[in-house]
Amino acid sequence: MSMNDCTKIEISLIVATAGRVDELQKLLASIARQTRTDFELIIVDQNTDDRIEQLLKRLQLPFTCVHASSALGASKARNVGIKQAQGNILGFPDDDCWYPLTMLAQVKEWFDRNSHYDFLCCSAQDENHNEVAARWPSRSVDIDRATVLRACNCSSLFIRRTAAVQTGGFDESMGPGPETTVKATEENDFALRLMAGSYRGRFEKSLHIFHPRKEAGSGTTDRALNYGIGFGFLLRKHDYPIYTLAYHVIRPLGGIVRAFSRASLKEVRFYWKSAIGRLIGYINTNTLKKTPIQS
Repeated sequence: MSMNDCTKIEISLIVATAGRVDELQKLLASIARQTRTDFELIIVDQNTDDRIEQLLKRLQLPFTCVHASSALGASKARNVGIKQAQGNILGFPDDDCWYPLTMLAQVKEWFDRNSHYDFLCCSAQDENHNEVAARWPSRSVDIDRATVLRACNCSSLFIRRTAAVQTGGFDESMGPGPETTVKATEENDFALRLMAGSYRGRFEKSLHIFHPRKEAGSGTTDRALNYGIGFGFLLRKHDYPIYTLAYHVIRPLGGIVRAFSRASLKEVRFYWKSAIGRLIGYINTNTLKKTPIQS
């Protein structure tokens, strides 16, 4: 479906979706209100029913929308979208985030002004304009091996298509999905591989998307463990020194102390699983099987 068939596509937004409808509709509404129109949306559907097809029929979106499908796995879905994308700039919004009115205009202007950069990392705020995590850098910085651990999140990541394709897309052995060993940090891995290929990135503090806040302890302990394993695996895969692991294990232990002071046993368990997961991901060499990156 399209109203932009004669318009040159500058930005391709790739959304991997499974199980969500109301949240996805909120994202679609925010995209429909953008001040730029030279973009396409590629929805990579991982549902086993026709809920997305029915949603798209009902909405009749006023922009170019491609409805694709893939097997389960966020990285698999995003790679399907990369192969189909026409835009020079790629974005990967989560199916439960949404965009400020001028987001795409700001992103396009940023890339036009900064031809020496190949990818852009933004922060994420909740509906009250508070950052959804404490990890974001306090100011705009170039992405390096230290800042990439704090500044890179898939829903607020934008990459030049040529750089994304030449880097091989997302590692399909990483990221949410039933067949992945490592359930997280696929975006940090992508950014690190971009940098290894001499591509440059920047975190811009002034730019943000919107995303629901997920408080520590609000998720399951399994989720905390899986994300911890993913982080530890990332550090080991990219040869971070042991002191970097130590720092990132000590941080959630600090969260345990704060949670005890609030008598929040759920948060205590969450932080503990996160710390243990980071150790497991770093030490367990069985997770370091280098699955070939799909390109």
